[in-house]
Amino acid sequence: MSNLKSIRLGLKMSQKQLAEAIGQTPSSVGHYESGRRSPDIGTCHSIISAFNRLGQKVTFEEIFPQPANAKSSTRSLARSGSKGV
Repeated sequence: MSNLKSIRLGLKMSQKQLAEAIGQTPSSVGHYESGRRSPDIGTCHSIISAFNRLGQKVTFEEIFPQPANAKSSTRSLARSGSKGV
């Protein structure tokens, strides 16, 4: 789950304001926040840039943390020497 909503609310931004800042629709922002959809990498960079311009210095990992199960999968692949086909 992303931290998108909590960061946006911390900046006292509406979904509409964020959507305008990143060139998306408010419903897209709502989908990203709820987890129904995932933004593409370009949109992720736009979100980060918008927050940074507004004074909230964030990284990709702070907004979109890696899920706990993905972390353990990555670690187990690294330990086993597998390339994770």
